Amino acid sequence: MTDNMKLEDKRLVAITITGMNPENKMGFKPFIWKNCYNVYVDEIDEQHQHLMKLIRKMRAVVENQLDHQIQRYVLDELLDYIHYHFNTEEMLMVDHQYPFSEIHKHQHDEFIFRIQEFRNDFCQGKAQTFKILCFLVNWLIDHILVSDKELGGYLNSKGIF
Repeated sequence: MTDNMKLEDKRLVAITITGMNPENKMGFKPFIWKNCYNVYVDEIDEQHQHLMKLIRKMRAVVENQLDHQIQRYVLDELLDYIHYHFNTEEMLMVDHQYPFSEIHKHQHDEFIFRIQEFRNDFCQGKAQTFKILCFLVNWLIDHILVSDKELGGYLNSKGIF
């Protein structure tokens, strides 16, 4: 957050980050952790939970129509963490010889390419953060429930929890 944010804006961001915002301005429920998202590898699950927190933060910034600079800052924070998370998964795949690592990494690469396009459009005033947010939520849920679940099962079979 920047020092320029009003106290009320900070409060609204904090409320939405915790998933307690009673309003649903964007048409979808707060993005909160559910047990069905567990892949049963602690490091991955913790990172997924942190990603969800950052997405809720992005949602708060968008819902409360905070200025473009704040939206860009939060978007960049989220993208930096996504890179960090993908690197973690990819190192685990290499270290434990995951047989589908190329496919999984390709999914990550496609996601990064797409989100970079969104970010570039956003910086040029061509894309709305709402579209970026919807894409993030949908992609992440699908990716966790399919690809990351498979990776988690494989890592569990190798004794990684």
